Amino acid sequence: MSGRNIKIVCRFRPKNSIEINEDGVPIIDDEGTVLQMKGKEAQATYEFDKAFNMNTPHKEQLDYFIQGIVDDVFAGSTGTVFAYGQRGFGKTFTMMGIGIDNENRENIFTCIVEHIFDSIFRAPSNLEFTIKVSHTGIYMEKVCDLLDLTNDGLEIQEDKANGVYIKRLLHVYVGSFEDVYEVVHMDVESSQAHSIIAITIIQRNLDTHGTKCGKLYFVDS
Repeated sequence: MSGRNIKIVCRFRPKNSIEINEDGVPIIDDEGTVLQMKGKEAQATYEFDKAFNMNTPHKEQLDYFIQGIVDDVFAGSTGTVFAYGQRGFGKTFTMMGIGIDNENRENIFTCIVEHIFDSIFRAPSNLEFTIKVSHTGIYMEKVCDLLDLTNDGLEIQEDKANGVYIKRLLHVYVGSFEDVYEVVHMDVESSQAHSIIAITIIQRNLDTHGTKCGKLYFVDS
């Protein structure tokens, strides 16, 4: 694994049109890893591995952890990008580029998926890759398949061969960045479900016949 296994990053989204029209004023000062909340009714200090204010360029935020997590997945490990926060605080904006008047739709998901396929195209010719994608929704304690909306009421199970898995969940094989976006078609902006996109990367060495399997999860909670 590259560096620490878990990094906790705080990101403040840009103000939306309502906040701009109402002259909303930020009450947070950041110093790289420390946040100080200076509100009229509450004051507090918080510390993170990294803190990004609303003016931080998107590329700087992504460069902070993209390379490491993709390298780990290609090495056969499991990685997770977990966006957590209250509704309307910018989780889906950060993860998928939806909402908050984001015309360019720059986001973590796009940059990481592009990086995955760039890495595959640059890989040695003796490596063969298989990529598959699943998209799960959890709402009101029910698990549903967002790639097949008729496939609901799914069960979470566990066994020695697969570990923890979702029975009957659809996995779609993809061969390009465009394929991934065509598969992951859910309207994440209007959904109230917790969303989990899983990308599984299986690589086979044609010379040694060895295989590696890495998984990357994008969780919008």
